[in-house]
Amino acid sequence: MADVDIILATIPVQNSLTYPQSAPAQLKAVIEQSGFRCVTLDLNLDLWEQTRYAWADEYDAMWRFMGPDDFSYDEFQHHWRNGFHRIAVHWMNTIQSYHPRWLGYSVFHRLNISEFFLKELCKLARLRLPGTQLVVGGNAITVTDLGSVLLEEGLIDAYVSGEGEYAIVELLNGNLDAAGINGINCTQIDDINSLPDADYSDYAVEKYGGGFTVELSRGCRRRCKFCQMVIPRFTSKMGEKVAEEMIQLQHRYGVQLFQFSDCAFNNNGAAFKDCLTTLIGFYERNLMKQSWLTGNMSCFPRNQMNEEIYSLMGAARFGNLGIGIESGSEVVRRHMGKHFTDDDIDFALEQCVKNGIYVGVGVFVGYPTETEEDFQKTLELFTRYSRRSWMMQASICAPCHLFEDTWLYENQDELGICWDEHGDWFRPETGNNMLVRCERWFRLRDHCKMLGYDVDDSFAKGVEYDYWKHRG
Repeated sequence: MADVDIILATIPVQNSLTYPQSAPAQLKAVIEQSGFRCVTLDLNLDLWEQTRYAWADEYDAMWRFMGPDDFSYDEFQHHWRNGFHRIAVHWMNTIQSYHPRWLGYSVFHRLNISEFFLKELCKLARLRLPGTQLVVGGNAITVTDLGSVLLEEGLIDAYVSGEGEYAIVELLNGNLDAAGINGINCTQIDDINSLPDADYSDYAVEKYGGGFTVELSRGCRRRCKFCQMVIPRFTSKMGEKVAEEMIQLQHRYGVQLFQFSDCAFNNNGAAFKDCLTTLIGFYERNLMKQSWLTGNMSCFPRNQMNEEIYSLMGAARFGNLGIGIESGSEVVRRHMGKHFTDDDIDFALEQCVKNGIYVGVGVFVGYPTETEEDFQKTLELFTRYSRRSWMMQASICAPCHLFEDTWLYENQDELGICWDEHGDWFRPETGNNMLVRCERWFRLRDHCKMLGYDVDDSFAKGVEYDYWKHRG
C-alpha cells in the first residue's frame, strides 16, 4: 500500500453502531483538502464483528451502554489476554501496511474501557510501529486530562483538544506549538459552513445500521451549570447546507436515517426551520426519499418555537427526539440555567405527540439544590403525562455528578458542597448525598415503569454499584 500521512482510528467501545463515527470522517475531509493523505479505520466496528458473535455471551455486557466506572481494569486485562491482544496485533499489522507518519486515536466516550483500550493500543503501537508518531484526540481527551497524562508517560507524541480541524493540519505540517495541541488553547472555528462535508469513503457503510449523523451547530446557546462546554462559543451552519449534505449522503449510500449530533438541533431556530423546509421541498419534488430524523432539542417558550415548527418537524419526518427537561421543578431548572416553565414543557410535549414524534424525556436526580419537594415534582411530571406514555420514553440519566470545568464544580464552596470518603459529593444543607440520589433514582425508575413508560435505565448498573458502596 502507498504511504499515508496519517491514519485515524476509532477507539472502542462505542455501543451504538447505527452510525459511522463522524469525527474521523470530518477530519479526513479537511486533511485531504489540505493536500495530505489520510485513511480512517473503525476499530470499534471490527471489535464488534469479532466479539459480538464469536463470543456473544462473554462480551454481551461490554456492548451495552455503560457508565464511566462499569468496566474494571481486572476485567479488561482478562479480556485483553484472552482475545483483545490478538485482535489488536492484527490492527497493528493493518496500520503498518500503510507506513503512516502519524497514527491518530479518536476517543469519544469517557469510559474506563475506552481508556484501557487507548493505553494498551498506544503501548502496542510504540512496540510495533517505531517510525510512527502517535496523537490522540476526541471528546474524551478534551474533557479530561488523559492526553497530558499519556504525553507525560511517553505513550504519545501529541494530543489535540477541542475542535481538531485546524490543529490536525498544523500537526501534519510539523507545528506542534499550534493552538489546540498539547494543552495550548484551541482556536474555535468561526465559520463551520466553510468546512468540507465529511468523507466516509473508508467506511464499510453497509455494516452499520443504515444512518449518518449530521450537525447543524456546534456548542450550545445555554450555559447550564452542570454541563461541560467542550466548545465554548455557539456557531451554526446554514440549514440549506445541512439538507444538501443529507441528500448527497442518501444518493451515495442509500440511507434514510439521519441523527443530528448537535447539543440541541433547534438552538438556531432560523437555520433549523430552513433545514426542515428544504428537506420537505426535496421530498415534494421526489429528489429525496422521505427519511427518519432524530436528535436532541431544547425546550423553548412557544414564542420561540411555535406550532408551525413542530408541524414542519412532523412533515420532515422527525420520528423521535430527546428533550432535556432535567427536572420537574421550575426552581431547580432556573438554578441550572434552564429558563422554561411547566407550561413550556406541556406545549412542547403535546406538540410532539400531535405531530407523531416519539419523545425521550431526559431527566436526572440529585442536582445540588434539589430537595425532596423538588424531586416529587419530577415524579409528578411523569404522572401528568402517563396518558401519553405510549408516545414517550423516560430517559433517566445517572444521578448528578460534578464534573470539572462546570459552574457547579467551580462554585462548590459557595454551594456548601463537601466530599465523602468514597470521593462522592454531598450537601449537608439539603441532605443531598449519594445514597439519597441513588434512592431517588430507583424511585423515579420504578414510578415510570408503573405508569407504563418505556424506561431507559442504562445507568442502572452504575447506580446499583454506588448504592451498595454507600450502604456498606
